[in-house]
Amino acid sequence: MARVVILIEIEKNSNMGLFDKIKEKVTALEVSQNMNRFVVLDVETTGLSPKSDRIVEIALIEFTEGAISKQFVSRFNPECPVGATEIHGITDADVINSPKFAEKSNEILDFINGRTIVAHNARFDLAFLRNELNFAGFDISWIPAFCTYEASRYYFPHLDRRKLVDCCNEAEIILSNAHSAFGDAKATGLLMNYYLSPSKNPKPRKEDLDLISSQEKIEISQIAPRSFLKKRHPVVQAAILRDREKPRNLNANQSYESLRTALKACSISAILSDTLEVGIEQYLDKLIEFLEDGVISKGEQKALIDLSETYELDANKQTLAHEVLLRALAIQIVQDESVSNLERNEISNIAQILGLSDKSSALALKEAKEIKNESISRVLPSLPEGWKLGEPLRVGDKVVFTGCDPEVRTSLETQSKKVGVAISSSISARTKFLVTDGSYVGNKANDAAKFGTLIIAPDDYKLFLKYIQPALGIESNKKNSKSRQVGAEDLDPAEVRAWALTKGISVSPKGRIHSDVYEAFKSRTTN
Repeated sequence: MARVVILIEIEKNSNMGLFDKIKEKVTALEVSQNMNRFVVLDVETTGLSPKSDRIVEIALIEFTEGAISKQFVSRFNPECPVGATEIHGITDADVINSPKFAEKSNEILDFINGRTIVAHNARFDLAFLRNELNFAGFDISWIPAFCTYEASRYYFPHLDRRKLVDCCNEAEIILSNAHSAFGDAKATGLLMNYYLSPSKNPKPRKEDLDLISSQEKIEISQIAPRSFLKKRHPVVQAAILRDREKPRNLNANQSYESLRTALKACSISAILSDTLEVGIEQYLDKLIEFLEDGVISKGEQKALIDLSETYELDANKQTLAHEVLLRALAIQIVQDESVSNLERNEISNIAQILGLSDKSSALALKEAKEIKNESISRVLPSLPEGWKLGEPLRVGDKVVFTGCDPEVRTSLETQSKKVGVAISSSISARTKFLVTDGSYVGNKANDAAKFGTLIIAPDDYKLFLKYIQPALGIESNKKNSKSRQVGAEDLDPAEVRAWALTKGISVSPKGRIHSDVYEAFKSRTTN
């Protein structure tokens, strides 16, 4: 951004009366040749598909030299159910008397023309804006835009998730009224200011500064306005409207709460390869946003196809994205000490919504458990010299408890789950131990004899637990590379990850470990 600094020095002469002895010096009067001016866009929509859903609220905020200079905020009557009330908080009654988008289209075009548009996950917002303008009678092939989501890969490379709230937290920006168009747009503008600040690290990129200072006009062609609802075959449209009139909020199912927590904690970047395009990550973050609020039904695969096209994902890439999401979700679910049947049902439902096979959720959970067990196995202590208790307990083994003091049993079961030992209610050929103090055995003793399961006392089991060994095929690794993360240079990520898992701290199986986890690990010996 080019700037001219004008230095003015004025010396008053003796003929100036009162100002005879005054010497004025005006310095550093800064005049910007290309002002730092951009327009932030945020939309709230009735659903995921730019082709079949509508904008229900829009916010356009112009920032000039870092400050809000003007704004345009409006709700619209979408001429269909508002859809995702759980996300944007807008009801049908709120917009029944609101204008239609076409009635405000000229005003919107005047606001954005000649300005660079800034948006978080810009492809989503721009796809809806372009489609709405198209139905209003305007064909717009290109809009100059800056995506704060994509830019976060440069400015915040370490983030696991890049939602607006994640980026705002990193920049210490307060996100007020999240999921209102104005609240999100204002926060996005402040985030853009953060990116452009020369006092921050990393420094703003030249291409970012050039784009923001650009004043290119949008090429607009007049076309015949079209009715939005006529785009679909009437039978299909009626079926969709009927489906949307049904209750779609999965929150009524209490088991969905645990799944919502897992969705919020999903680390997509930990699963994605660095070489995969950012479009997959953006697509998944937008998809998770709707899944978190339970507003996607099994009949909306078409909307997901439309959404994936927004990010230029073909069918194979969309399937890959869905598999990545299911893996990330499964990894979060197995962080708990056990996976409930309700959680299994919910992740199975998600797999169906995503169009994946019936077996995909079970396979994802199995793989996630193996990843967790492998992480734990990498840093376990070796067996002590003179070990005489035979084959050790291993990560992934199954044990059964019967009898025992209730407090002792609860403690041992909890410790077992944290280090990857499965607790079963019945004995099978794969059961490692039957743990009992002899106070009550019942049929489990007969089953143990039948399958050759070793019966041990709680005190002996404590020793097995203390020296638990890696799962078969996985050896403990004492020579992992050190972290290159600032503040954690001397720490072994594998050791930190295994410690976190045993403490019940959520941590992804690979990728960057949050600095808070490193700090907790470093302070463990001082507490």
